[in-house]
Amino acid sequence: MIDRKSRRLSISLYEQKTNTEFLKAVRNNLKKLPTKVKSITSNNGLENSRLNLLNIKWYATNAYSSRQKGTIEQKHKH
Repeated sequence: MIDRKSRRLSISLYEQKTNTEFLKAVRNNLKKLPTKVKSITSNNGLENSRLNLLNIKWYATNAYSSRQKGTIEQKHKH
């Protein structure tokens, strides 16, 4: 996860690529952030299907549309 305002990167490892494990990892990352998260932008993969349970606005990007998630794409370059 990347906080877009502070550009703070938070990485979590999880054992299985399931939506339940991913939701746990996202919740743990949200606890580490100093401010309340207003929205999350992610791809539309199956692991993201339960993000609506967080009561945070969730935006899914289109497949192969890197321009819709520029912050994370910039981090991949480094």
